[in-house]
Amino acid sequence: RLGDGDNRISVIGNNNSVTSGVGENIVGVDGDSNILNISNASETVNVIGDSNNVTITEGEHSLNLRGNNNSYTSTAGNKEIEVTGNTNTITTGDGDDYFDVYGNNNTITTSGGNNETIIEGNNNNYQGGAGIDDITLRGDNNRANGGESNDIYMISSGSNNVIDGEDGERNTMINNGKNTQFNNVVDITPRPFELRLKIDLGTGSSSYLDISISFNLFDFNVDFLTERGRATNLEKIDELIKTVDEQIIKIGSTINRLESILESHAIQLENLTSTRSTLRDADVAEESSDLIRYQILQEASATLASTTRNTNMEFLLGMINSLS
Repeated sequence: RLGDGDNRISVIGNNNSVTSGVGENIVGVDGDSNILNISNASETVNVIGDSNNVTITEGEHSLNLRGNNNSYTSTAGNKEIEVTGNTNTITTGDGDDYFDVYGNNNTITTSGGNNETIIEGNNNNYQGGAGIDDITLRGDNNRANGGESNDIYMISSGSNNVIDGEDGERNTMINNGKNTQFNNVVDITPRPFELRLKIDLGTGSSSYLDISISFNLFDFNVDFLTERGRATNLEKIDELIKTVDEQIIKIGSTINRLESILESHAIQLENLTSTRSTLRDADVAEESSDLIRYQILQEASATLASTTRNTNMEFLLGMINSLS
């Protein structure tokens, strides 16, 4: 047990118990199953190991927690907390906190403050409080409850995440995940540009061309504040380039398809024009043939009528001459 004053506390080993008095303390733990009760902490608190229990009453500080089954509680002060590991329990009070959680089955609970939280992993649970919570999920089967204010949710990726806005009047969510369940949240996810073109006769799927293009950059950000963030910046940029390349390929494929359809339609139009011209030529030839046939019949009829008339006249004259 330490008295009042500013102390530098370094615990190396297992099953130790440390309690400090009043003062600003710098704390470091490397081991398992240690118990620390610190009245005030400053700078960076490093906890490396498993099953440690750390309670810090107040103070603005950063927490670097690496391990499993650890418990951290802080009732006041603004904090930057990075957790790498599984089944850790983080509880904070009224300060404005920043959480960066890498791992599975972690539980984060905050009673107040405006907090920013990024959870990368699966089966994690976040419970917000009275302040505004800005929560980003990148994983599967995570649950995030907002609390009392209007909270902001970003589901960057993953599936089967559960979002509950709880008491906020207008909680918003951008959802790029799959099978996301949400309650008391307004989904403001920007939808892709979609277009359906009819390219052929009929009603089957082959008669339509469906186009869907999306450049969703709402989740793109780079973090230069934390070591882990700086390490993943190139990965995020590569992922963005990959997304842009995929959309460019999709646009190129659509353009090629449209050009192929245009060429096919041009050939069909040329064939139709040729067929129509052939039909017109056939119609003109047929009509010309009919006209000539009608003219021949008319001339033959006139000649026959004239011949018949002359024959009848000669016959009548002969009869008259024979009678006389």
